[in-house]
Amino acid sequence: SFQPLGFRAAAGADHLRVVSVEDSTTGLAAGDRILLVDGQAATSGAQAIERHLRDQESAHLVILRGEQLIEADYRRPPIAL
Repeated sequence: SFQPLGFRAAAGADHLRVVSVEDSTTGLAAGDRILLVDGQAATSGAQAIERHLRDQESAHLVILRGEQLIEADYRRPPIAL
């Protein structure tokens, strides 16, 4: 796919852990644990979550950042050709 996510993640037991961020407009930071994506639990696996984020221009995320539970609006980066 030519649609970048702007970050790389690894699947955890009940979350998706952000390993690195290539595009700061995503609203994510390295170390974030994504718990919910548009109200859906991030337990469905990294590939399913990544596919959902590639299909949407934006998404509402619930993230555990350090000890703090926050809500963030993910913005998908533009297509990279």
